[in-house]
Formats: sequence, structure tokens, C-alpha cells
Amino acid sequence: MSGSERPSVAGATPDADASRRSIRSVTVVLTSQCNLRCGYCFQNDKKPGRMDRETLRRSIDLLLDSRAHDLELQFYGGEPFLEQESLRWAVEYAEARRREDQRIQYFVTTNGTLVDDEALGFLNQHSVRLQLSFDGIPEVQRQRAQGSFERLDRLLSVAKERYPAWFVSRLRVAMTLTPLAIDRFAESVGYFFQKDVREIEVAPAITPVPRWQEDWREALSTQLERILELSVEHQHRFGRVPFLPFRARSSTEGPPPADLAMCGVDGTSDVAVDVDGDVHGCVMFAGSFQHRPSKQVAESFDRMQIGVLSQNPQDLDAGLERYPEQVRRAGYFHDKRRKHSPYARCAECTFLSRCSVCPVSIGNLPGNDDPHRIPAFLCAWNMASLDAQ
Repeated sequence: MSGSERPSVAGATPDADASRRSIRSVTVVLTSQCNLRCGYCFQNDKKPGRMDRETLRRSIDLLLDSRAHDLELQFYGGEPFLEQESLRWAVEYAEARRREDQRIQYFVTTNGTLVDDEALGFLNQHSVRLQLSFDGIPEVQRQRAQGSFERLDRLLSVAKERYPAWFVSRLRVAMTLTPLAIDRFAESVGYFFQKDVREIEVAPAITPVPRWQEDWREALSTQLERILELSVEHQHRFGRVPFLPFRARSSTEGPPPADLAMCGVDGTSDVAVDVDGDVHGCVMFAGSFQHRPSKQVAESFDRMQIGVLSQNPQDLDAGLERYPEQVRRAGYFHDKRRKHSPYARCAECTFLSRCSVCPVSIGNLPGNDDPHRIPAFLCAWNMASLDAQ
């Protein structure tokens, strides 16, 4: 979408009204560039963009002018540590400007290869939560980035040794699972258990995978059975379950209603700001690092853009008001019962109310114009992981 076509929106002002004052989380894309080129990454069109200081300041002001007391400022890329100076400035600016009744939790999503000892000290000093993209043992991590395992293995060791409290409470490993890594899945999870990682998240790749083979689903179930054995053993020894897909639900939580949207992206309390100031309801919609596989998908996602940071506050309010209906019209994010995969119709699935699929994966399917078609791999992951619990 060109600058002349974008709806104009504003940075926060002291008299910002209810729409902007309800924002609780802002994700900033510090750069669309990355030092790695992971084959399965959804960021398939990395342009040479970086967020300038004024856009970053406006993004933080948008968050700090919220009426909420508990706020989140998240840093994303590309690789955010390519803009380490901006990251540091942003945290220090937010800390200096926040109200006394506001608490800010900081998050960084990173591949970890640029996190040096000095950066670790800064993260510890400001209690920044780090989500480390790391897929596991050398043979698996090599599929992500050749030579990166050794750096990340050292990072975990140094972080635990120098900042044990931060390591325990602020570091999470995020594994991206691909079909080619299924046969070493349990081994990779076991490696993170040995490194004493306290939180291990897993997400199947949301980009197209090689032609899905039915025996991969069986192999996935076998690996999850082994991970369950490792988790039970780990819980008996240490009293905790680091593998988040197997964390027990709270007794008061209960499963969500089956008629909910696919995810919470239609809310307006969380927004993302791209490098050029485009405002979105989710960082997965940012256009600075990706292109959509079809014109229909691209137009559908473009219509969901909330606006762009500028001098006119009322436009952002209007964009936030329009946004939930634009999401609903897109079709990807609602009507969960109408979704389907090669395995079954979702309305007939035992796991309907508990499964979790990023709807963006539907838009990433080449040649797909059906907003209800779930990729086979994501369906297989949900069925296998939920069945193993």
C-alpha cells in the first residue's frame, strides 16, 4: 500500500480518547532486516527498512498514554539486535517517561546470534523477557542457520551462569518445528531440558512445507510420546514441566468456547507498528518483510491495516473502531467451525475448542483462496500434541 493510499493515524496525545487509551501492548518492528535467512521463515521479502527514532518515540508514546497500569513493549524484526542502540534507547525512554502507576514488561524476539555479553547485561538490568528462536540439537539447528548452534549453546550457558535469576524467569526458547525436524524432535527437547531451560514453546512452521506425507503424522505422535516420557521424568526430578504444550491447565481456566475466533487478533488492546509507521493489529500483518502469495490475500490483509502514525489523532481512533469488523470480513480469523483440513472438518473434531492455528498460515498457502482451509501440517500438530496430553 503506497503512502498516499494509507489511512493517516496519529501518535498518542495527552487528550487521546478511549480507543487509544485502551491500548495495553505495542510491538515495534525495529528493522525488517535479519542476519539469517531461515528457509521456513514467513518473512519472505526483507526490505532494507529500519524504524527511525521519531517513529519509535511516537510508538512508545502511544503505549504510555494508555489508561492501563500494566503495559507491554515488544521488540521485533527482522532481527531486533541489528538495531541494538534503538532497543536500548527505547527501554530507557519508556522507563523515564512512564507514570509512577505504570509497570512495563519488555519483550524481545531474537535469533540470539547477536546477543553478546554486554547485551545480556542490559537485558538482565531491565528484566527484559527474551524469546530465543532456537530449534534444538546441531543437526536440527543447522536447517535454520549453519554454524548458529555453537553460539546459542554458549548463550544459554553464559546466561545461566552470570544471571541465574534472569535465566530462570525471563528466558524462553521458541522452537519452530518443520517436517524435516520431526525425527529429532524429542532429542532437541531433551537437549533444552539438559540446558535447564524453564520454558520451551513450540510452533509448527506457518509457511508451506514439502508435500505432506501421512507417515509424518505417525512419526510426530511417536516423538510426542517420547517428549511426554521425558517431561514426566523431569517433573518427578525437578517439579516442573518446561515443555509448554504439556503444561497442565489451571483448574479454573477451562477450555475456551468453541465459537471463539481463531485467535485474539480482532481485539484493539494490542497493536504493532512497522518500521515505516504503519499500524496493525498484529505484527504478523506487517508488510516491510513479506509479500502475500496472491492478490486476493494481499488485498484482504491490506484492508485490515489500522492506519499509520501521523499528526491526526482522530484517524487512529477511527481505524481502531473499524478494525474488528475488517478482521471479521477477511474470513481467516473467525468461523472456526467452518474451517477444514485434509484430515477433517473442524466442526467434527474432538479438539475444536483447544486447537490453536495461526490464521496467517491459511493466507500463506500458495494458490489458496479459501479462508477456511487449514494446512495439513498445522492440523496434524494440533491433533498429535493435544492427543498426547
